[in-house]
Amino acid sequence: MSERGVKSMGRTGPVTAEAVVDAALAVIDQDGLDALTMRRLAHDLGVEPVTIYRQLPNKDAILAGVAEKLWREMEPPEASPGADDAPVGGARGESSPPPDWRERVRGMWLALNGLMQEHPNAIPIIARGGSSSASAGEGTAEMLRVCRDAGLSPQEAAELLHILSACVVGFGFATLWGRQVAVARQAAATAGEPAHAPRDAGELSDYVAAAARWDPAQFASAVDIVLRAYGDDEAP
Repeated sequence: MSERGVKSMGRTGPVTAEAVVDAALAVIDQDGLDALTMRRLAHDLGVEPVTIYRQLPNKDAILAGVAEKLWREMEPPEASPGADDAPVGGARGESSPPPDWRERVRGMWLALNGLMQEHPNAIPIIARGGSSSASAGEGTAEMLRVCRDAGLSPQEAAELLHILSACVVGFGFATLWGRQVAVARQAAATAGEPAHAPRDAGELSDYVAAAARWDPAQFASAVDIVLRAYGDDEAP
């Protein structure tokens, strides 16, 4: 009997869609998106590939499952007091904005940044947002609601979230790029290959090193700068 068959017999229960998604995330975290294949998943789960297809029909479905799992890992924001009864604000000043609205929005984006820190190889999946995850769509709707309750117009709220989205995705991909460059340089050094250093390589190296550190404080500062540009009440 094959090794895969032995592993399959040793399972304590059937392979579920949740187990497939968990295994897929483990592969992504360890070896990156390119390493995720049906054959790899089947091997890691100790089953035949057809078992995977019975649960999730293709790789896109698996990636959608991973996205949903990751977005669900984010700490859900607390509902604002009286949110169900309070009217949604229109233009600035039409409603009395909760004093902590910036802190709530800030917390949501810091949570998303933290999720990217924990799963850097999954950033391309996370960045798809509501297009691949119902939980991501719900989170976006909640952020918009908080901004509208604070008195921002629909255009202002959408603009704020668009800028913050670009910020978190930009920080994420810059860090991922930094890590990939560092790994490539280490591999080249180990193989004894010459370094192809561009002009001002020292400054570029400093940037790459900084980008690879995942500094949450830098991201938090960027979020604060953006939030101070919105709303009439004085930002903390």
